[in-house]
Amino acid sequence: MCFGGNDSPPPQLPPPPPMEEMLDVLDEVNGVQSIVVTDAATGKKRRLIQKLPRSPEEQALYEEAGALMTRAIEEAKRLYDYDPSQLLDYAPFVTEINRLNSERQSDLAALTQIPDFAEEMKSFQAMQQTLLEEAYTRQQNSQQESLNRLGYGHGSTATVELKALLAAEKAKADQRLGVESEQYGRELRRQDRAERGEVYKMRETGRQGQVAALQSVYALQKDQQKDQDTLRDRALGHNRELLNIGSAIRGADNAQKASSLAPQLQFADWQARNSMAMQRHQAETNRILGQYNLDQQHNQPSFGDTLLNLGGQGAMFYATGGQSGFGDYASPWKRR
Repeated sequence: MCFGGNDSPPPQLPPPPPMEEMLDVLDEVNGVQSIVVTDAATGKKRRLIQKLPRSPEEQALYEEAGALMTRAIEEAKRLYDYDPSQLLDYAPFVTEINRLNSERQSDLAALTQIPDFAEEMKSFQAMQQTLLEEAYTRQQNSQQESLNRLGYGHGSTATVELKALLAAEKAKADQRLGVESEQYGRELRRQDRAERGEVYKMRETGRQGQVAALQSVYALQKDQQKDQDTLRDRALGHNRELLNIGSAIRGADNAQKASSLAPQLQFADWQARNSMAMQRHQAETNRILGQYNLDQQHNQPSFGDTLLNLGGQGAMFYATGGQSGFGDYASPWKRR
């Protein structure tokens, strides 16, 4: 029994819509795809964002950029390992300079060791002494012969005086011979010193020439080192440019793919389709509930119908002695 309403069943509402599947999005402009795959091991679905295969031209350019970078790096390593200063081997220069210095010191030491020429002086003095003796003998014989022709014998006063004069002259000649021998020795030493000085100058000139040649070789090697440094710096700069070009090509490729909106578009589309499905479900639910409420309002009984229905039920109650269509009812007015 319903008082003031009807017993119509509740409305049948539609079930919530199932979750929309994500659609695969392929961004062929930027070369990226966002797809849904099923894991073979777990059977679970997952979203996969990956790069699309490049075109043959793009792949060739990408590989060429990688090869360019590899060559540039390997060449840069080789250039950095190569040291142009290795061209300069200082050991031969130092060894040769030390040798020339030792030779110069030896020559200077030899210049200070002046010989006395004693043997030469003795030979000179002996030779001069022989000449002097021979001259003295010749003069004495000649003077004595002259005195003999004049009638002066060996024991004469003239002969004695002649011998004394000749002896005095010979003594003076002997003294001069000693002085001349010493002068001869000094002259020999002077000439020896001069000759050895000239030899030293010539040897020193040769040494200076060798030093100049060494300096020229050293300067040439320094210039070669400088040229090699310049060439290496240019080569390193060139390889840096090649590395930058390769990096720029690959960087542009990665930047292009990173700029793809495929993942965002896939998720936004999925959200939009689920939102639209829920909106349709909610609209259908609202329609059914609205229709149900209208039906309820249309079937609602009036106040007079309700009182008449209640009066009829009371009369039936008294007529049946407390029995009603609802079964045996113990009325309070029923006699016991």
